[in-house]
Parts: sequence; C-alpha cells; structure tokens
Amino acid sequence: MLTTSERKSCKPQLSTKIGCCLLIICACFFGTTSWAQNNRALNYFVDNIGFEYHLPSKYIKSDSTEHYLPGRNSTGKYVMPISFFCQLESIDKNILIAVSFINYNGWDEKKIRQLNPNFNVNNGYKGDIANQKDTSRVNYYSASMAKQLYNADVAGYYDFFPENPYRNRYHSCQIVFLHKQDQGQIQLFYFYNGKKALEKALKNTKDMIRFLDKKPS
Repeated sequence: MLTTSERKSCKPQLSTKIGCCLLIICACFFGTTSWAQNNRALNYFVDNIGFEYHLPSKYIKSDSTEHYLPGRNSTGKYVMPISFFCQLESIDKNILIAVSFINYNGWDEKKIRQLNPNFNVNNGYKGDIANQKDTSRVNYYSASMAKQLYNADVAGYYDFFPENPYRNRYHSCQIVFLHKQDQGQIQLFYFYNGKKALEKALKNTKDMIRFLDKKPS
C-alpha cells in the first residue's frame, strides 16, 4: 500500500500518464477512421463495390499495394499473380492479412463477350478458387450464414500453401472469399505459420468487413 505522501508524489506522474494515454487513444481513433482516406486504392473499392469495415485491434496497417507471385501450390499447379490493396499485420507478427478486391462494375462485359461469349463477371470468384485451391476442399458457408456474417451472396474459405512464402516469412495461408452479386468480390488472405495464431485471428476479425447493399440509381 502507498502512504499519503507517496500518493501525493504520484499525482503529477499520474496526470502525465493519463495525458499520454488520451493522446494514444486519440491517435488510434483517428488512425482507424482515416484508414480508407489514406489509401486511394482502398477508397476506390469502398466507393465502387460498397462495403464497410473497421480496423481490428493489435494490427498494423499498410496502405501500399503489393503484387505477390505465389509460384506453385502444393499440387504443383502454377498460381497466377495476386494484387493486394490493403494489408494488416499483427503486432506479434504471427499473422498477416492481405486483402484483394474485384469491382464488378469496372468490367465491360459486352466487349469481353466478343472474345469470350461465355464470360460472366459474377462467376469470376469461381475461377480464382480453381486457380488458388490446394489439396484441401472448399468450405462454403450456408446462404444464411454468408448473409449474416458478411452480407454476401456467397462466402467460404479454403487452405492455400504457396511455393514462395509471402514476404519470405509466411508459409501457409487460408483464404476467405466473399462474393456479392453484381457488386464485387473480396478475398482475405490469412498468412500464418501456426494454426493457433490463425484460429485466433479468424475469431478476432470475423466482423472486420461487410458488404453494403447498393442503393438503386
């Protein structure tokens, strides 16, 4: 227990600590709310696809876009390059979440169908799954669960084990895919090395991102 004199001597220090804490809280708040404002690419997809998100705690955000060359997966199949538009790495560096977006409104289906009559932009997510899928099966959420969790029409996840570790550090990946009809596709790449870290990250970020319903024009 502190004596009365010791408590008095602590007051100036305590006030300083409280002030510092308030500054940190304000910095975290403004950092979170300005996430999209600081990233033009992310802001573009927010506006054109239509979704909401919040920055999870204990993650460091990276605004820069990055291209990833996975090489081949564990089946020996070559995987096409992937473009990430937002990345979050846990403070303990056990998890890195990279996010990829596809804006369906940015595709000119009529022109593409001149070369490929069967092209349908809403089936694009199936092609990505076929390209990236590893030996593990694809796990689809029920329609009601996809709606409840992400306001998506289709959602699910599967494992992915690239030949080239991401950033030369993360050897394993689980991909969560979200599809909203006529709006867009979002892929969340959970790069990890330990299953416990993955399970914790999935639990703590399950409500990180959610589609918005487009208002009729």
